[in-house]
Amino acid sequence: AVLIVHYLSSGIYYDDKTLLVSAFGRKDRVYRYGDIQEQRRFVVQGGSVIVELHMADGASVTVQTNMDGALPFLDYAFARWCEQKGMAPEDRAFHDPAEHCWFPEGEVR
Repeated sequence: AVLIVHYLSSGIYYDDKTLLVSAFGRKDRVYRYGDIQEQRRFVVQGGSVIVELHMADGASVTVQTNMDGALPFLDYAFARWCEQKGMAPEDRAFHDPAEHCWFPEGEVR
């Protein structure tokens, strides 16, 4: 099953093994969940939060929490990330979706 997070002209298409990041005018990128190295959070005016996922190749994937499907995607990505890294989800002390934290945190802004 392919699930989608979509916002304006960009989207994240994901299944149980990979996520595909598509943006208008740019080449699509495919990642395994295990490629996620860290996240950064940015609070924007109005209270929305941007979660920036930093990938193994140095690229980043931006997820705005007000995007349709963003929070279910981040929950799903965390579960698959743990699976691909061979970690138990309950052992990840940093994981706190209520605080918009799914992955190890880089610099918080």
